[in-house]
Amino acid sequence: MSIFSRCVRTFGQVNFDHCALRINDYKNAFSDGFNLYDSSGMVIFDGCYLRGVPNIGALVDKYHVNASSTRFKHVLRGKNYFWLGPMHQHFGHFLIGAISRLWPIYRHNVKDFIFVYSHGPEPRALFETDYTRSILGGIGISEDQIIKITDFVAVQNLRVVQPSMVENHSINKLFLQTIDRICVGLGVHRGDIRPSSRAVYVTKQLVTAGVRGILNEQFLAEKLRARGIEVRSPEQLSFAEQITFWNSYKGYMGFAGSSFHMSGFSKRSSFCTISHDRTASGNQVLLDYMGSKSHLYLHASQHISRFGPTSNFSEVMLLDNPDAFVDAVAECIALLESENTNLGQKISYEPKSLLVSAVPDEPFGENICRGAVESQSSQGHISTTNVDAPRSVGALSGALTGQYQISTGEEPFAWWQVDFSEACWIYEVRIFTGRNVMIEASGFRSFSIQTSLDGLNWTNIFVSDGAAEPVCATGELFRWSPNEDTFGRYIRIQALHEKGLLLDQVEVFGEPCVTRRL
Repeated sequence: MSIFSRCVRTFGQVNFDHCALRINDYKNAFSDGFNLYDSSGMVIFDGCYLRGVPNIGALVDKYHVNASSTRFKHVLRGKNYFWLGPMHQHFGHFLIGAISRLWPIYRHNVKDFIFVYSHGPEPRALFETDYTRSILGGIGISEDQIIKITDFVAVQNLRVVQPSMVENHSINKLFLQTIDRICVGLGVHRGDIRPSSRAVYVTKQLVTAGVRGILNEQFLAEKLRARGIEVRSPEQLSFAEQITFWNSYKGYMGFAGSSFHMSGFSKRSSFCTISHDRTASGNQVLLDYMGSKSHLYLHASQHISRFGPTSNFSEVMLLDNPDAFVDAVAECIALLESENTNLGQKISYEPKSLLVSAVPDEPFGENICRGAVESQSSQGHISTTNVDAPRSVGALSGALTGQYQISTGEEPFAWWQVDFSEACWIYEVRIFTGRNVMIEASGFRSFSIQTSLDGLNWTNIFVSDGAAEPVCATGELFRWSPNEDTFGRYIRIQALHEKGLLLDQVEVFGEPCVTRRL
């Protein structure tokens, strides 16, 4: 049996922005050497380095909401300047950060601007590094058109655009259109590349610094080669060659990382990545789904040991049983090479939750409770302001009330369940109890979540510990997601006491089991 399980949620939100993006021209905007402010001293968030985790905001330890404009060292005058934002040397951050602001720039108008940025290397160093030179040069920007701001500097005429991608939060189709223009500028015609029928394992073993390193990946790579599986290290290639590489195979597999962000440059391949925990990269999901890529996001968190930072990596990992990884990766490679074209996990293009503000990240799949059939062990009374109704409104009504909408009788092990009509992967269960549950004798302390394929035989997938305080102490959202692959046709919530069950709403996120289980 494979050691891999499906990732159940993303790191960050997944929003597909279909609106027109903003272009704003500022007079006498200024920078503190990292962030950007208007002439009144208010921060310009479109000019900051943005992120979506834990909440959308500027990714910098400190920034002023209202900065002093009296500290100018000098003023850039006379020309039209274009803001590129903070410039990061890390491959993934640069890839997203730079491309996300270049969408209004075409080769025919690139000479109309001088490009300014903060943070990061000097302009000469940018153009000495292959991937930064290729991305900027692919649009037509030359070294003599770019200026780095290092301290309080005002810009007389500055254009600031809304980024077409915000890390771990949102993406607009203009991001991929900018990639198309970069490829044309570099002379890489992806449509002319005929991919091999093979899948390839992408190794990180030659990466000497970054976010995560794998101590014994070399063993894995050697064993895979011995089985006839091709293993490649894309960082050995030039950036233009990497674009060709990411269009030359039917499928790609490897440990998740910035190199797989190059899937945005791929036209037609399938992907499979291994995460360090059950959470998939929000950036990767955004790129894949905007580009209509088929991607299977896996993890083997229970089979990986993780260690703290080193001088070169934020974290290093050790594969506890590398031979088991060899077997599991080989199985996935065979799946990528198969004729199965429905490999990828699904994520909704629409808002998922009844309470969006409560979830800083997203589950895979959709709310499979919509259109499903609910039932319960017995019928209690619904408490409302003025009426005791003799029937349940329903935990799938799609409206949060802050009160309970289903009530069983006071009986031992009361339950509520939902039938999806077919077996589904289960990625997350959300329970809203309603605030008035607190005044009821039962509370919400002891309960279980169960799954079943036939409605007769049940398996516990979660059991509360019966804590003194209710799990949802003030009616807030309770979220549960599995550590390993979980599926079923039915989900049941069962009280582990004799006082009945009270619920406001229930959401279950998943997708039909139409893909082969790894």
